[in-house]
Amino acid sequence: MNPLLYLWILIVLFPLSSTSKAFDDTLDAMQILQLLDSAKAYTYLDIDRADDLIDSAYQQSVQHDYYQGIIRSKISRAYLLYKQSKYEASLYLYSECLANSQKHQYTRGIIDAYYGIGNVFSAFSQYSLAYKNYLKALKLAEEIHYKEGVAGNKNALGVISLHLQNYPDALSFLRQSVVTFEQLKHVRSAGIVYNNIGRTYYKIGQLDSAHWYFQKAQQYFEESKTYRNYFISDIHFAKLFLLQKNYILAIAHAEKGLHYFTEEYNNVKLQYEALEVLGKTYLAMGKVNKSEEIFLKALGLTSQGEFLAELVQTYQNLSLLYHQKGDYQAAYQALTQNQKWADSLAIHQNNQYVKALQLEFNIEQKNKENALLKAQVEQQLLILTAIGIVLLFSVLLAILIYRFYHRKKILNRELVALNIKYLEQKEQLAAMTEELSNQNEYISQMNIDLEKKVMEHTLDLRVKNKQLEEYAYFNAHNVRGPLARLLGLINLLNYGIADLHNDGILEKIQITAQELDEVIKSINHILRKRESTMQPDL
Repeated sequence: MNPLLYLWILIVLFPLSSTSKAFDDTLDAMQILQLLDSAKAYTYLDIDRADDLIDSAYQQSVQHDYYQGIIRSKISRAYLLYKQSKYEASLYLYSECLANSQKHQYTRGIIDAYYGIGNVFSAFSQYSLAYKNYLKALKLAEEIHYKEGVAGNKNALGVISLHLQNYPDALSFLRQSVVTFEQLKHVRSAGIVYNNIGRTYYKIGQLDSAHWYFQKAQQYFEESKTYRNYFISDIHFAKLFLLQKNYILAIAHAEKGLHYFTEEYNNVKLQYEALEVLGKTYLAMGKVNKSEEIFLKALGLTSQGEFLAELVQTYQNLSLLYHQKGDYQAAYQALTQNQKWADSLAIHQNNQYVKALQLEFNIEQKNKENALLKAQVEQQLLILTAIGIVLLFSVLLAILIYRFYHRKKILNRELVALNIKYLEQKEQLAAMTEELSNQNEYISQMNIDLEKKVMEHTLDLRVKNKQLEEYAYFNAHNVRGPLARLLGLINLLNYGIADLHNDGILEKIQITAQELDEVIKSINHILRKRESTMQPDL
């Protein structure tokens, strides 16, 4: 078989041999991604169930050596840690996922890792670092046309701009984000962005616009049945109505939010936000005792965990309340506690900032190492590619040389066969030439013999002609004489000039007839003699 055919079979059939395995891997990957999507849904409902699903997805990814599944399982676990306020553990895991994604050049993993790191820095109140990571994720998402990633990171950048009080940028990012989410028909995500746009208008004092966007957000949350976000909007509505001095509606929305996040979905931070709005609303209404009761309840919540900022805010609210109540000693004590916890918060934030900077530095170093490693891998890959190309061309050249010499060998065999056939034909031609020469000599000899015979016949004809002439002469003279005399005697008889019995006519006729007989005998003798002389030629 032709060697090029072997090479073609190797090139074409080798990828086909892995088609079945690739198909199975695709099914496994889909199952893993479904597990991770389910885990994300359970993050807000059942942390343990979400953790089990993530662990199952990770184990299957390891079993099938599916590195994308391994990375995405770790990103899901990092997100779960983030939701549990375990920010440092979450940040370290996101950093590990970022490094692994860069190592495998898995762009989706890099985007999700940068987004997660941005979330943790935002939780640390390190908004500049958060903004930087969200921006990196956005650029990568735009490069690969990952629309959901583009919209999500623009929403995050809008929220960070809101924290940094850059309201024009916040509105610009958020509006672009909500347009994309609506195009993708992601109702829940669009509702979250509408809610953030409402928060932005609330911050800049455009309360009517804020009210419209909060209402739009609640419509989307109700449509997508994401009641957690729906009741978060209730707390934002409560803050809005407090500013508008519509205290009845403020209390109604705040109590709805508080009930949900206490009874339906336990979230201490959102309970605190609802209690703070309620306390401020009752304080604005002049119901100091009710307000004090609520603020003390909020103080009890903030003492349960790491809620330093909320603790500082609560003591500040209590200080204002006691001052308004006229209990200046209690106000002073509350203010003292406020300052104490504010100092603790500042120290905590500074520590977090140092840790964040250290982690950011580690990430940058890791990025540089990965970039260097990537360059080395690309260089090695380039070298291997060059070697592969050289080997491929060498194989092709070897095949071409083999085909050339194989063809040359065949041609040589054909040439030898043609030479043998030529020699055989040459010998046949020589034999034919020799035979033809012999035939030519024979023909020449026959021509010579023929000429000789022609000459002999010509000579014989001449002799015969001469003999005929002699015969004619003999006939004219020897035969004619007696015959004429005989005819004359007959005429004499016919005309009556003479008598048969008289004048000796009869005797003369007899004598003449005898002469004629002798002449005829002489002629016959001559003819027999000629026949005897001509017999050998016949």
